[in-house]
Amino acid sequence: MSSTDVGAGTALVQSFRAAAGGRLSASPVISTLLLAVVAEPELGAPLEAAGPEARLQPTRLFTAVHHLLRTTLPEHPLAHYYPVLEGPYPPDGGLVDAFRDLVSTHGAELGRLCRRPLRQDDPLVWSIVRPAVSRAAAAHPGRQVALVELGATAGLGLLLDHYRFDYGTDLVGDGPVHLACRLLGDTPQDLHHPFTVGSRVGLDPDPVVAADVDAVDWLLSGVWPEDVSALDRLESALSLLREVEVDLRGGQLPDLLPAALADLPDDELPVLVGSPAPGWTPANDPLAAVPAQLAAAGRDLVWVMAEPAGRALPLVTAGTVEADAAEHVLTAVTYRDGSVTDVSLLGRFDARRTWLDWDPTPLAPR
Repeated sequence: MSSTDVGAGTALVQSFRAAAGGRLSASPVISTLLLAVVAEPELGAPLEAAGPEARLQPTRLFTAVHHLLRTTLPEHPLAHYYPVLEGPYPPDGGLVDAFRDLVSTHGAELGRLCRRPLRQDDPLVWSIVRPAVSRAAAAHPGRQVALVELGATAGLGLLLDHYRFDYGTDLVGDGPVHLACRLLGDTPQDLHHPFTVGSRVGLDPDPVVAADVDAVDWLLSGVWPEDVSALDRLESALSLLREVEVDLRGGQLPDLLPAALADLPDDELPVLVGSPAPGWTPANDPLAAVPAQLAAAGRDLVWVMAEPAGRALPLVTAGTVEADAAEHVLTAVTYRDGSVTDVSLLGRFDARRTWLDWDPTPLAPR
């Protein structure tokens, strides 16, 4: 084995070991398989074959495995450990054996799948964003909302007026897709404020069209093996999306956003939502250009972000905020005629989007 091979293998093992101590450990199946690759690095060969970027993303391998089981190998023994595929077995000694067999017999196909960019989506995030959109609409009475989703994937954020949100003591909307989120702190003042959506525009490097069976299968394969409720939400939202007209545009966000804003009717209030580039870094964040582009648009609009504090806050405030960089925060920036008139940290929420602690706090604009 060359020194390059040894270094590559070490990088893969390190990435799997790190993932085993992170959020992926919440999945019993994935957690078991992460540790299996740490113990037997050859089980990660399909990911290794996909290139240096892929080997740092263990999720690619598990998405590829799920996709293969979902589309072509539903009878493979490993599928019996996937509740999302109606598998009845809990993780036991046979799980790693089944995984080992799949890698051995279908490694080349897994390797090809591991080259595909990750696509993940869960409409549950919109239960966090919905109170902020109601707040924006209430502050601009009489105007239709133009939803603009940044990093749209399939455009599920463009259906905010078609979901049924369950906040415990408060129900908002009556759509067929049920999204539950616990509200902590104060109840948002404008939670029940009605609004009408006019335009629906989604911006994404490679949008997932709901009619594209292969793209949708790949998106569904990003769901964790045990997360049956997430799969149900995603499938239901995609079905709903096929009934609503949306404008999905492909390309890089800095290139797409100015034209998208210019195309919106003057009487609509653009409300920007979404989260492009899940693999962002501070030095390579497509959101970095957004503040200047929103100012250049010269119109009334609201930008809503549900992001880690380390990503969101440096973009919108020059003040000091007590928040850990990894803490998730909901923020809103209001522009009037191109100038920022309000920046607010609306609340904090957990990474799984199961609760929102609503506590609006004004921030100093950047």
